[in-house]
Amino acid sequence: MDDLVARAQIDVDADRHTVWRTLTDPERIRQWMGATVTSTWVEEAEISWHGEFDGRSFADHGRILQYLPESTLRMSHSGGTDADGVPHTLTFDLSDVGDGGTRVRVTQEHNADEATADRSRRTWTALLAALKGVAESYRPARSDVRGARTDG
Repeated sequence: MDDLVARAQIDVDADRHTVWRTLTDPERIRQWMGATVTSTWVEEAEISWHGEFDGRSFADHGRILQYLPESTLRMSHSGGTDADGVPHTLTFDLSDVGDGGTRVRVTQEHNADEATADRSRRTWTALLAALKGVAESYRPARSDVRGARTDG
């Protein structure tokens, strides 16, 4: 089943701190995912998602497996399982890219079959695009200090 991993990535024009907040702040999550998320955001804590997707209500749950601020968020997710009933594992990895940007990579392990993995790749590609939009709307303003003068 190792070959049934869904992967997606996107480069975001915002620093890791801003992107991390977009991944873990419930209000920001609601903006890009459309779900209400509840967690205490520590390793082994429970996490739940409630919302609507493709016209259907959902209520998923999981556990935070790894929480490395501004670097890695890994969690189990009851929204799907592999052929043996093992729940999805979602991992978000953040790394620096370009001049102050962040690359977000998501992997979803334990997909039941290739069709599920393909659907998950498409879903995560769309969700990451939404995350990018939200994170970039919160990024701190950049000021060009070259050429700035101070009198005095």
